[in-house]
Amino acid sequence: STNYIITINKFDYSIAKIFKKFSKKNIFLVKGVGIESNKLKAYYKKKKNLNKSKIIGTIATYNKDKGYETLLHVAKELSEYKFICYGAGSYNYYKTKAESQKIFNIEFNNFTDEIEKEISKFHVMFLPSKREGLNVSIQESLFLGIPVVTSNTRGCKDVLEGSDINYIFDENDIKSACSLLKYILSLNLKEYNEDSIKCQLHAYSNYDSDIVSDKYISIFKKILN
Repeated sequence: STNYIITINKFDYSIAKIFKKFSKKNIFLVKGVGIESNKLKAYYKKKKNLNKSKIIGTIATYNKDKGYETLLHVAKELSEYKFICYGAGSYNYYKTKAESQKIFNIEFNNFTDEIEKEISKFHVMFLPSKREGLNVSIQESLFLGIPVVTSNTRGCKDVLEGSDINYIFDENDIKSACSLLKYILSLNLKEYNEDSIKCQLHAYSNYDSDIVSDKYISIFKKILN
């Protein structure tokens, strides 16, 4: 009974076009549903104090699809930095595994309703996911001026596509992930703030809810006309 499909990442878009049942003109690509940027402004910090400890943050449900095994490997390699995770579900398995491997620089937390407040404290967002639709925490991080290092998984790489802050590593490539994180963590204040501005420009140009809503309205007009 479906006549039209709206997809939120390029991979799903390409798959949808293969379906013989649908005309290609009835398949659309719109990246997500948008972020209400006005709600994030209260959490935005104009300048980071780079003298304080630099936090690598992760926002993801505690399951294997979110790449926590990769995160453990990276945290072990970058033992001089602090990793803080927030997510739904139980983190006991990963906490126990980290302790058994003597990885003591990761802090696991439950998800919080004021997650934007926690993201604003990050120096860099790290998301090694293996599967996503179109990740929201990456979008929120960009709006808050936080650089993102993520895997080349669909739904992650799509968010950064076309930006100047395209810090993407091949899935499970620990060395590359570490290299990208260390690069961002080594930036001086001027360089970091320049990256931060690029993050925001990309977010506001592509993922503000008003912009995304206009895209949906345009599609609906085509369908209804």
